[in-house]
Amino acid sequence: MKRKIITRLSFVLVLLTPVFSKSQTVYPYLQSCTPSSIFINWKTNSNTQSLVEYGTAANALTNAVNGSTQTLTDVNYPGNYFYHSVKLKNITPNTLYYYKVTSGTFTSAVSSFKTLPSPGNAATADGHIRFLIMGDNELKDKFRFDSLMVKAKRKCEQKYAGSIQENILGDQVSEGKLGSYDSVHFEKSKYLSPYLPIQTAVGENELAGTLKLTAYNNLFYYDSLNYKGIYSNTENYYAYQAGNVLIVSNTQFNWLQQIISAANSDATVHWIISLGHRPYQAEQYVGDISPWIRSTVVPYLTSSPKFLMHVGGHHHLYARGQLKDSPVYNVISGGASYNQLWEMSQQEDMNDVQKTIPNWAYNIVDVDVTNGKVNVETYSIGSAFKWK
Repeated sequence: MKRKIITRLSFVLVLLTPVFSKSQTVYPYLQSCTPSSIFINWKTNSNTQSLVEYGTAANALTNAVNGSTQTLTDVNYPGNYFYHSVKLKNITPNTLYYYKVTSGTFTSAVSSFKTLPSPGNAATADGHIRFLIMGDNELKDKFRFDSLMVKAKRKCEQKYAGSIQENILGDQVSEGKLGSYDSVHFEKSKYLSPYLPIQTAVGENELAGTLKLTAYNNLFYYDSLNYKGIYSNTENYYAYQAGNVLIVSNTQFNWLQQIISAANSDATVHWIISLGHRPYQAEQYVGDISPWIRSTVVPYLTSSPKFLMHVGGHHHLYARGQLKDSPVYNVISGGASYNQLWEMSQQEDMNDVQKTIPNWAYNIVDVDVTNGKVNVETYSIGSAFKWK
């Protein structure tokens, strides 16, 4: 396969003021989108009704689906955490839908989302598939991640005609336990979550707290995802196809081998992107990477001519590199969490890392389906010392 890859690094110098909605009391959270289905979730502190009304016009929400409600408990949530889940099924690929959610007196504003295109196809009229990559958050009392979310939404709307949900698909690495999901992940994702499905990659923080992985498993529906009928049957890792891109969040090697074997013979898959919490390589906090990803997963993935890029988080900065013997990129998208600056840790110049910037960043991956190209742009909102 002949690869055509263009990479470019850009920095955005725009003053940002977060905008909060006063009229909307419920913020839906989209996840696990496919060409024909999507999960819509939201949280309330009372009432067990879970209703979604939707349609292809904002003023004609002619379809109604009732879902289920979990009553979750944890420290600070003695039975007043109601997590609502509705799965819309048998909907049309690559179609813009409008919807609102209702739980008793709680009703969201009308939002919209777009289903994934059919395998191998583009999502936009100009032949593209585009999605965001964002990294770890973890901080409740700072507006760093709020700013990252708002700036990413604004930049996408500046770059592409139409609403963000008509042009962008979403991925994000989260931080967890029940209270953190509520105040950190869901609260700070509300700028994008009603419009873009968000997929997370499990990390070590989800293993901490009072509920550990139980909270993650209750809140996400990744076990519903599959590629070519190959399910992981867990929320901890998954694979799904978006147009001609196969996205793999991997923590299990035998399952990964089945996925890649199927993808290698699938003409509708042109690119493979893998996700993992710890990075492939790092020039700060040297050694704080995943040896398993570095020595087992990525070397195996490079045997596929379709493998494009491995994305990691964990380190709270941005870095990018290319493998020495393969046309494969490795990226750290570290989000907007704790400060991680030069001289704070052991650091070393690595041959397979070409750029390390201690900034908070997001990435826009723009796949040109028609011409077989991928363009990855990285935008920074600055650091603790200088906001951009």
